[in-house]
Amino acid sequence: MKPFSTLVIVRAAPEALFLAMRDRLDEIVPLLKDVSAIETLERHESGDRVDIVNRWQARQTVPAMLQARLGARDIAWIDRASWDATTLTGHWTIEPLIGDGAIRCTGTTRFEPAMAGRGCRAHFDGSLEIDPAFIGSVVGAFEAPVTALVQSVATVMIPSNFRAAAEAASKLA
Repeated sequence: MKPFSTLVIVRAAPEALFLAMRDRLDEIVPLLKDVSAIETLERHESGDRVDIVNRWQARQTVPAMLQARLGARDIAWIDRASWDATTLTGHWTIEPLIGDGAIRCTGTTRFEPAMAGRGCRAHFDGSLEIDPAFIGSVVGAFEAPVTALVQSVATVMIPSNFRAAAEAASKLA
């Protein structure tokens, strides 16, 4: 398991940034360099809790040499999040559309006041786990170094995408 985290501080009220990240992701897509689309597939509200399922589509595609082995051309994932307006937190899982469950990513996003009440501190913490058998089935003898590389890239890319999304959402907040 590989942990990752990032902290973003923006000029927006925590409540406003929380709502923008929860409800307006589709509006920030043009401001994200790595994401071409975010589509809400499900949304259920119950009091201060909102459960949302989004499908994210990356601008990049799977390298041609790996497309047949992975059975996919597109890089996309499902994010399942449970948002709590009373604590300004979101608990989420990311499910890549490749690997049949071999890649597990979970975490929490928290929003709190910053900059003497003039901004928001958004904490993004998670962990990524990749089944070595999945990597082995794709790359064979290079399993260990490729697993380490994929984990490193993912634990840099995921927080980087969050940072970009939070900064873009702050413009809507």
